[in-house]
Amino acid sequence: MRFIVLFAGFVLSAALITNTWATERKEPARSGAGYATMGVTTVDLSEFNQRLEGQGYPTFSPQFIILGGGGYWQKNKLIFGGEGMALVQSAKTRGTEKSRLSGGVGFVKLGYAFVQKNRFVMFPYLGLGGGGLTYSRYSTVSADFDNVLNGRSLMVETHYRTFLIRVALQGEYRFWKPRQGNRNGGMLVGFQLGYTFPVASGSWRFDETDVLNGPAIPFSGPFFTILFGGGGIHQ
Repeated sequence: MRFIVLFAGFVLSAALITNTWATERKEPARSGAGYATMGVTTVDLSEFNQRLEGQGYPTFSPQFIILGGGGYWQKNKLIFGGEGMALVQSAKTRGTEKSRLSGGVGFVKLGYAFVQKNRFVMFPYLGLGGGGLTYSRYSTVSADFDNVLNGRSLMVETHYRTFLIRVALQGEYRFWKPRQGNRNGGMLVGFQLGYTFPVASGSWRFDETDVLNGPAIPFSGPFFTILFGGGGIHQ
């Protein structure tokens, strides 16, 4: 919790400090952008891995690759948008079994552009949403159809879901050029740096059935992404 408070303070302080040199800016009346993201994040899997290891199954790295995208609408300095990201990592093998751990997160985000100078924009934002992970384990050996019907095939798939909050800083450089009328548009590149943490305890599900006594996955951790996309301004 202390790290969250310190990080939020850092984001707001950085935005206020950089705002002192962002005096020569031209604020758009309306603008919008869409982008793809790629990066890395960390999820606390300590309890989950302990349970796997105790049963003799392969454990997973807390680091995930992020692949996703998002978009936003901007009115003067106020920014409202959303984004979704998949969390992936390599599968694990044990004999004739393979296991995977993958998931995703999605947020509605609200930000404020403290820095908006020439083509550079920077804004802290708060994201509200949720996320989940799916753990699957299956056999790499062909299974008999009757065994599948009778539930004797080696296949397990469980899902973990929770509500999340994200605090982050997003920066962009916009390669926007004048177009017809009062419109500017073009490509953009940028980054995101932040921290994600849960607002409630998650739960495990197997198909439509609750799974009790499952390991907690706090889903808290830092993330970093680069982003590229395009957008435009209507003044």
